Amino acid sequence: MNHATGDKLAYSLDPSEKAFRLKNNKETRRRILNAKIEYGILDGHSYNCSIYSKWLRQSGNYLLAAFHLHQAIKFTFQKAELILMGEYLASQGLEEHQLYLAEFYPEFGVFFDNQNKDEYDILKKLDNSYRIVLHNKKNKQDFTEEMIALATAKSVQISTRAHAIFEGSVTECKKKIKNIEAKNNPTS
Repeated sequence: MNHATGDKLAYSLDPSEKAFRLKNNKETRRRILNAKIEYGILDGHSYNCSIYSKWLRQSGNYLLAAFHLHQAIKFTFQKAELILMGEYLASQGLEEHQLYLAEFYPEFGVFFDNQNKDEYDILKKLDNSYRIVLHNKKNKQDFTEEMIALATAKSVQISTRAHAIFEGSVTECKKKIKNIEAKNNPTS
């Protein structure tokens, strides 16, 4: 909704044409509610995976803790992609999500710094945990409590930033909608 007004469309042939027309406030509220619902679904998945990871970490099952943490981070990246691009990658690779987001929002490209060996190793181990669990492979990786703790901290940072962007986007959208309505109804 934030990018659908005529002055924002790069592909609009007629600059006076508004690709996004609001018929009434009810439609506006429905669209914002739908965005919040879709965001909430991904946020719920991410939260649940984080809880599972915490429980598994406490029980000493670091492989499954890493797997669930991988899923939590993937869903968080998908939340950010949904906000910023309107859709998200179906990929399971965290590195792929991070690179994709970095193209549009460079801040997301540095959560796991590929120039920092320790952080990049954690990213690779998280991706490997998904492959090991999904394909029932023998565990040749060393998953440690310290690695899970560092990855959990990164997950919280990513989630906090994604939530701030979402809240800002909803606020910006409401502001733009209010401006459009004011232009369409100058007497009110």
